[in-house]
Amino acid sequence: MAEYILENINISTLSVYDLLKHTTESSFVEITDFHEVYPVTIENNMGIFTKESSLHDFPIVTISRIHHSLICSCTCDNSKPQLCAHQAEIIHCILEEKKYRIFFDDILRKKTFLSKAKGYGLENEPDLDHYFQLELTEGKLEILPRIKEMLTMDEQMFQRDLLPQVLSKLDELAVQETGKKQILAIGKHRYYNHLVFSLMEAEITQTGKLKNPVTAVDAMQLIWKAEKPLDIKFYTAISSFQNNYNEEYNASEMEALKLIVKNPLGLDVYYHDREIAETMSAKSLTQVTLNTLNTNIQLSVFKKDPFFEITGELLLNDLLVPFKNIILRNEYFIYNNNTFSLIDHPDMLRIIKFFKANNEILLIHSSKYEGFMKQILSNLEEHININYSYIQTATKVQLEEKNFQIERVIYLRQQENYIGITPVMKYGQVEVPVYSRKQIFDTDQNGNPFKIERNDAAEARFTSLVMQQHPDFEEQMDGYQYFYLHREKFLDNNWFLNAFEVWRNEGIVILGFNDLKNNKLNPHRAKINIQITSGLDWFNAKLKVGFGQKKLL
Repeated sequence: MAEYILENINISTLSVYDLLKHTTESSFVEITDFHEVYPVTIENNMGIFTKESSLHDFPIVTISRIHHSLICSCTCDNSKPQLCAHQAEIIHCILEEKKYRIFFDDILRKKTFLSKAKGYGLENEPDLDHYFQLELTEGKLEILPRIKEMLTMDEQMFQRDLLPQVLSKLDELAVQETGKKQILAIGKHRYYNHLVFSLMEAEITQTGKLKNPVTAVDAMQLIWKAEKPLDIKFYTAISSFQNNYNEEYNASEMEALKLIVKNPLGLDVYYHDREIAETMSAKSLTQVTLNTLNTNIQLSVFKKDPFFEITGELLLNDLLVPFKNIILRNEYFIYNNNTFSLIDHPDMLRIIKFFKANNEILLIHSSKYEGFMKQILSNLEEHININYSYIQTATKVQLEEKNFQIERVIYLRQQENYIGITPVMKYGQVEVPVYSRKQIFDTDQNGNPFKIERNDAAEARFTSLVMQQHPDFEEQMDGYQYFYLHREKFLDNNWFLNAFEVWRNEGIVILGFNDLKNNKLNPHRAKINIQITSGLDWFNAKLKVGFGQKKLL
C-alpha cells in the first residue's frame, strides 16, 4: 500500500501545482472532469475515494487531514516515496469539487454554514461544526442541524402555522361580499382528458359578461357552509369529478352527474374550451345550457342486398336527428344548439357510442344477419324502438291464417328476499312483457315475414290493473319490465290473496307461485259452504271447504 504525508499545507491555499513538488506524475493536472470520482465514505477531514473506470480498476484512496498535514494512502503497488498518480488525482478532485473540498476546508465550510446559521441566530458562534453537519447523498450536498430540536427563526412560518387564524366577523363578512358571481364550468382534465366540473367566480360586466380574472372556488370548503342536503350533495358531486379518472361508466358517477345537471343553486353554466386557452378565462369560457336528455333511440333496419343496413336516430326538439349528426361532448353529453344534454341512461349512451365508433352505420352481411337479429337486435328491442323496414304489417288474410288470441299472464319469480311480478301479454304462442318494446313477427304459408301490431290499449289496461294493487308499484314504472315487492310485503296481511282474486276475476293467469322458496301457502282464498237440512226433531250440517278448484271436504 502506497502512503504519503503532505506536511505544513493549508487546504484553503493549496493548488494543484503545489502537488507537482510531491510527485513525478503530471498527467493529473490536465484532468478537468471528475464525474467518475465518488466517495465510498466521507466526513469532516476524512474521505475514502475511488473511481468508476471502464479501462481498469481504480484503487481505494484515503485522504485524512490532521491539523496542517494531509495523510494520503492508496491500495496500489506504488513503491516511490511520493504521491502516486491516484493520490494526486483524488487530491486534485477535492480541490476542484466544492462538494468534496468543503469537508476538508475549514474556511469554506464556515462560510457556507454562516448563511444557514443566520436563520437560527447562530452566526456569532465560534464553532459552527458543533451545530451543523454536512451530508452528501447521491451527489447532492445538504447542510443539516446536528441538534434536531433547533428551530429556524421564520416569522412568516410562525404566523402561518402557529398563531390562531380566526378572522374577525367584519373580516369574514368582507371576504364574503366580494361582488363576484359564482358559475359552474364544464371542461376536461388537463392531462387525462376526463370530464371535470369546477366552481369558478368572476366579476360581471354591465352587459352580463364575465370579467377577468376567473378564479377557482373550492367546493369542499363550501360543503361545511351549506345547510340544504341537496346543496351539500351538489358540492360533493363537483368535488368527486375533480379527482375522477374513470374511463368507464359506474353507477355512483352517473348519480353525481344527474345531481350536477339539476343545478340546485341555479348557477350559470359555462363550457371551457382548452383550444382557446389552457386556463379558464373570460375568453375561453362560453355560456351554455345544461339539461337532461329526454328522448328515445330508434334504430332502422334496411335490406340492401347483400347487406342489411342499420342506422340510428334521436328525437331532439321534435326532430329526428341521425346518429351521424349527433355531437358527443365530454363522454356523457350530446351537444346541440349550445346545449349540453346529459344522456342519463347507460344503455342508451352505450348504443350511441358504439355507432359513433363504427361510422354511424352498421352493415351486416345477409349470411350473418339472422344470428345478429336473434342475439343482438332482439335483446335491444326490449328497451328501444327498432323499425324493420323490410317487414310489412300483417294483412287480414295473414292474421286469419293463424290464431293470435290475446291472453294475459302474470309470472312470479323470487330473487333473494324479493319477488318479481312480470305482466306478460300472449299473442297466440308469442309472449311479450308489457313494458318491452319488442315487436311480434311471424311468417305466412309462403314463408313471408309479417309484423303483428300489439294491442297498446289492452296492455295499458293490464299494466294499470297490476299497478293498482300496491302503492309501491307506481314508483317502479321506469326502468324495469316487472314490478317487485319484498317477500314480507308480498305475504303481508294476505296481500297476495286479495291481489290474486282481483286478477283472476279479470281472467288473468298467475304462474310461478308454487315455485317461490319456503312457500307452503295456497294461492287461493279458502271458501266455506255450509248446508243445513232438518226434519221434525233433527238436522244435518254439511261443511264444504275449497281452495280454488280443490275441494278438501
